[in-house]
Amino acid sequence: MFKEYQIEKVFMGRLKKDEDLFLGLSKLLEEHGIKSGKIEGIGAVSEGKVGYYDQFKKKYCEINIPEPMEVLSLLGNVSLKEGKAFPHCHIIFGNSKGDVKGGHLLEGCKVFAFEFVVTEFDGAALVRGFDEETKLPLWN
Repeated sequence: MFKEYQIEKVFMGRLKKDEDLFLGLSKLLEEHGIKSGKIEGIGAVSEGKVGYYDQFKKKYCEINIPEPMEVLSLLGNVSLKEGKAFPHCHIIFGNSKGDVKGGHLLEGCKVFAFEFVVTEFDGAALVRGFDEETKLPLWN
């Protein structure tokens, strides 16, 4: 599967302190009608939550991170899932000892400070549908 896109617009900004990182990005996409694109970001959270997909059990496991962490990198894409813009992001955190943790961004990451760049693509949105082999919502 392969599609070619042109850049439509680039949005830069920050989320508010104490906002949920996943929900804040989702709201931004909805408010601006962004249906395909790329997301990048850096900052810090006061607590975090990520997911790890267990390939054998075919389900996500949640990992709670109940401590302040730097967001060393957030990278993701935007497509449609169940008719709505969906930010599919992976995130890497660093703690005060320089240890890192990361995974699939889930609801539950409380923003301390977060700056983002969202690049909107021009063209038909990719649509996520259930993939029988992996049991994941992948691009059709």
